[in-house]
Amino acid sequence: AGKASIGEILRTDVRILGRESKAAGNKVLIKGDVCVSTLYLADSDESVHCMEHQLPFSEIISIDEEAGDGAEIVPEYHVLNLSWNPQQDMDGDRRLLGADVNIRAILRLEQNISAEVLNDVYSTRKNLDVVRDSVNVTSAVAKTAGTVIASDIVTIDEGAPEIQQIYNVIANTKIANARCEGGKIAVEGLVDAEVLYLSNSADTPICSVHKEIRFMQTLDTIGSAAGSDAICDVQADLSHLSYTLNLAGEVELRATIALDVQALEQKEYQYVVNIEEREDEAPDRHQPYCLRVYFVREGDTAWNIAKRYKINLNDFTARNGTELAVGQRLILQG
Repeated sequence: AGKASIGEILRTDVRILGRESKAAGNKVLIKGDVCVSTLYLADSDESVHCMEHQLPFSEIISIDEEAGDGAEIVPEYHVLNLSWNPQQDMDGDRRLLGADVNIRAILRLEQNISAEVLNDVYSTRKNLDVVRDSVNVTSAVAKTAGTVIASDIVTIDEGAPEIQQIYNVIANTKIANARCEGGKIAVEGLVDAEVLYLSNSADTPICSVHKEIRFMQTLDTIGSAAGSDAICDVQADLSHLSYTLNLAGEVELRATIALDVQALEQKEYQYVVNIEEREDEAPDRHQPYCLRVYFVREGDTAWNIAKRYKINLNDFTARNGTELAVGQRLILQG
């Protein structure tokens, strides 16, 4: 009601707000809202008008892998196509708009996976040929999440047509920098906004003005303190955007950005892939059946001492224990 009857649709813009996801087993529930802004000509006098609709959606999607405890689902949405059909209301005017939106949802499953590998081996009786390989593992050493509010005033350039009505604000977030600082993660970015409006000019009835709103937020992390060389992976979601035309003809923009941040560190791990005994060589033992006095040095462990002197690990720990201190006096029997 109160809107002009739809004649010709000039353009439509679609954005997705309020994204939610929840995993249970191999099923994921996704929810959100599709916001559709429509610019059209009235069928009576071809004047320019606009309207906005918000369409909720929800869907249950099957995934190949079962989500375990603590798993996180990161959704990414793409609008593939939009079709619309102007319809008559009860008064016979075309003020209703039937819309069909096709959305592609890409889900990224993030979860910790534990695997047992053999990273070292020795024999007390034979020399061994050990073949190793290595793998680079990227792990999240710290996580955090929060929201930041970015707001500013958009003014029209001098000489530009004045705003009669705001049609739509098209905005997206860009992360400029993210770094780890002593148990915290500092995030800097901006909201890149394009304000489309109907003007009071007959020559240029549709105009736009561009605005960048910068923001910075420091968030406490959960987990171990990440080093300054850690890679910060930032997911920034523009969860809410509001705009108001004030009495001065300026646009007051306010954006709410949801931040989901991980500090990632990469480490190389070596593991054993093949073991062969060398039958042609006698093991390099240190005078069998003798007692040896050894003083623990920096970096020593029960394993590497037992391996070095080819002593059974269980015999070593039974005599000396598993917790070693630098300078501790050990009795080695080999």
